[in-house]
Amino acid sequence: MFNTPAEDEAYSISLQKLQQLLADRTKYYENADVTVDLRGYAKDEQSGAPAAVVLHRVMQAVHDKINQTEAERESRRQFTIDQAGQVPSLKVQASPNAAAQPLAEE
Repeated sequence: MFNTPAEDEAYSISLQKLQQLLADRTKYYENADVTVDLRGYAKDEQSGAPAAVVLHRVMQAVHDKINQTEAERESRRQFTIDQAGQVPSLKVQASPNAAAQPLAEE
């Protein structure tokens, strides 16, 4: 079965639009928090993975990213303040380092 010239032209126009869209969005895709592989296997190797498989991959990647982000956030909450009890007030105090250094002569 052969394509008509109109079908060939529609295909070419669509391909051009998709290539331009990819070129415009590549910078955003490179900064994505989550990426998934669209390749298929066996009979789907040439056409890519079915939509259900891609959706599963996206959902799994988002789930993993959320868990990773929560773990990072929780690890940042685990901190201690060194010498917290040694500051008697919030008054401005002279620096002990400044007292040890001689003043520069003018």
